[in-house]
Amino acid sequence: MNKKENTQIKPHKYYGMRFSSGMDNLITQTAPKLILLVSIIIYFFIITIVMINIYNLEAGSLQNILNTISKFVFPAMGIIGFVMLIITFGVPNASTIYENFVKGELTNSVNEPPILLSKRKYKGTSAIEYTFYFNGVVKKVFEEKKDVLASSLNMEVVDIDYKLRGKHKKINKQQIVVTCVPSDGIPEKIYWNDKYLHPDRDIITLGVNWLGAVTVDLKKTPHMLIGGSSGCGKTVLCRSLIHQFVEHGDKVYIADFKGIDFFEEEEAGYEVITDETIFKNLIIDVLDTLDTRKEIFRQAHVRNLSQYNKKNPSNQLPRVVLFIDEAAEVLDATGLPKEQKLEIAEVTGLLSKAARKYRALGLTLCICTQRPSNDIISGQIKNNLDLRIAGKCDDVLSDIILDTTEASRQIPKNSVGLFFSNTNGLFRGLLLDEDVNEVNSHKKGNSHMGKIKSHA
Repeated sequence: MNKKENTQIKPHKYYGMRFSSGMDNLITQTAPKLILLVSIIIYFFIITIVMINIYNLEAGSLQNILNTISKFVFPAMGIIGFVMLIITFGVPNASTIYENFVKGELTNSVNEPPILLSKRKYKGTSAIEYTFYFNGVVKKVFEEKKDVLASSLNMEVVDIDYKLRGKHKKINKQQIVVTCVPSDGIPEKIYWNDKYLHPDRDIITLGVNWLGAVTVDLKKTPHMLIGGSSGCGKTVLCRSLIHQFVEHGDKVYIADFKGIDFFEEEEAGYEVITDETIFKNLIIDVLDTLDTRKEIFRQAHVRNLSQYNKKNPSNQLPRVVLFIDEAAEVLDATGLPKEQKLEIAEVTGLLSKAARKYRALGLTLCICTQRPSNDIISGQIKNNLDLRIAGKCDDVLSDIILDTTEASRQIPKNSVGLFFSNTNGLFRGLLLDEDVNEVNSHKKGNSHMGKIKSHA
């Protein structure tokens, strides 16, 4: 069979698989249920009309023949019709997609493309999940042909993964799920709403993507690194995170070494540090305070802050959060005299110890800087900053922050407030009220900072 002949193949032999997929859609989605219900009503209505007409015939051989036929034909027609309807639920626009895949050479060794089994919309979002029978086309080929997928589905592809099935979420490598969103992407501005404040104080909302809120579980990833080019919106992102920590009752310290980004937070009662010597002493004091929790946890027979607070709901301990904005100002020792280098080495050692040993005691570090290269953020610190977030950047900067170039590929060069994380992919940061003024000033190339609402 040659390649030209293969392009004419239609996927009829996959009806069994599509029936199974259609049944899944019938069980999990509302629209197929309604369509099936309406179809059943119409079916019985037609049968009733036909049977009335048969009974109205004069008694005789014709009526007997029609009665006999109806006993077999109508049930058979009903079964065939409903089976075909269920198969239809599992093959949305399959032929067109099939042909586009063949043209784009998203095919196996005999030029057969993956077979579309189902199409499901995520509730409350614009994202759509397409499930394909792999047909010998492995996940790697899907990823390499991502542009063919996007043009065939007329949507942006945001995730490609194997199907999970069963209670224990086992991977089904015969089915591949492609998650897509409309080409217009995430809204340009998303304002803070109290619905984004998670009731679990260990969970923080980073922002929003096509699927809804993007969150991070601090029990698993308590420390974060935020990097990106100037004007990408790092400070605005930090404000939305700080706001949530404060609302959860956590103790927040802000190290602002530019000295101009968090002055209103300082006026509102936040503890803002701008002096490097005070910053070093603060770290020492914070670690000493956290050390006292070791004995408290030992007596309570718990291993971490979350376990302690769950066990002691009326006497909860706060998470201690240290935000370091423009960390390069205090950690970059390039070109400095020996005495200052020793001071910076001491601060680096303290932060390394904090990141490594104090996460279970309730410490969260958030380090922000434009370019977190190894001469600024040491490997000992960086290796413990599990959550990595990048704003707009080039390939080199993306690789420094994330160890991949994904951020440079997915974030437009003129974007403000759009970020890529190593855990959740692309998302839009949340604007706290008048933070929108700051974003607009960056877009206009204006260095003026819009007035920021304080969140005491």
